[in-house]
Amino acid sequence: MATNPIQINGRTYDFTSIRPSGLPNGFDSSLFTAYLRGVNFSESITPSVPTGVHGIPLPRGRGFYSASASLEMVFEAWDVFTKSLAQSQITGYTDLDFNLLIQLVTQGVTSQVELVECSFLGPSAGWARGGTDGLTITVPLYVRYVLTNGVCAYPLDLDQDLTTENTGGIALGI
Repeated sequence: MATNPIQINGRTYDFTSIRPSGLPNGFDSSLFTAYLRGVNFSESITPSVPTGVHGIPLPRGRGFYSASASLEMVFEAWDVFTKSLAQSQITGYTDLDFNLLIQLVTQGVTSQVELVECSFLGPSAGWARGGTDGLTITVPLYVRYVLTNGVCAYPLDLDQDLTTENTGGIALGI
């Protein structure tokens, strides 16, 4: 770990360093970037745990992978997007598939998270008098898988031989 982490606006990896791209047609990237309030994503693996007659399970299997994400933005960006779709005679947005590339650009070094084969699932919004955050909307995404700097939490190549890899004394492989 670096002893002097990269600082932007006095913070390490400040939100202003995020540069999204790969949005569906109709989503003006500069508008979206300006009005993006939050990006959330997660990956999880539920390992398969076979058991025999003994109470202690057998070694785990790879199990099942899932990923999810959501975007929070100022309502104006979503409003412009849906109006653009309507002008293009597109009456539904849940079938739009896209890869969302989020780059963290700091002092010439780029880290990236790619949300692969995303689609919008449907927005959720709630506004109240006296709110201080303005009108925002959260849009959950279906995500097939996530690549962080080109690496997924689940192996993309199930035939990859990891028996020669060594990670701090733990040999990987099946």
